[in-house]
Amino acid sequence: MQCVIAGSYGKFYKRILGEVIPVFERAGIHVPYPPKSEIVSRPGEYPIFREDERFSRDVYKSEILPVTKQDIINMFKQSGNPVEQIEKELGLEQVFLEAAENSNFIYLFNPEGYVGEHTSFELGRLSTSEIPIHAFSEIRYGATNHIHALTINGLITRNGGPKTPEQLVEYLIEEGKLKIPA
Repeated sequence: MQCVIAGSYGKFYKRILGEVIPVFERAGIHVPYPPKSEIVSRPGEYPIFREDERFSRDVYKSEILPVTKQDIINMFKQSGNPVEQIEKELGLEQVFLEAAENSNFIYLFNPEGYVGEHTSFELGRLSTSEIPIHAFSEIRYGATNHIHALTINGLITRNGGPKTPEQLVEYLIEEGKLKIPA
């Protein structure tokens, strides 16, 4: 079984490394993203992991939604970011989305309900896929709009409601989706 962890890496990466990934790994769940690494970007910028410095500008091949590269660039331009930063962020978003596309579920680590701009974008892309989205808590504030938050919260509720990593492992075992670790 495999999952990716979504969330504000700039705010919660240390907690994801210390509180979430170890629980999933002990249960036999592989977590390809985020990598166990270090963030090499400056505080306040989109988090770039050491492994992500290798990304290429032509990684716009997601099968999740038929959204064009230009659609995404237009969305990011509205945020006022320079084109070079937009290109870099799009490549990094693609790394996350490709890992998510090959996962059994997404786990949103969002203490106190916070969801940032990039996480909101990623969840929006993934919300129309068949990949279940589980979360630490319901979305309460951040960069997502009310309708988007209601949609994602509906998916979280459909998948059993908010759960800590430990509760999610128990839920997956009870649902027969995860074998009890030896």
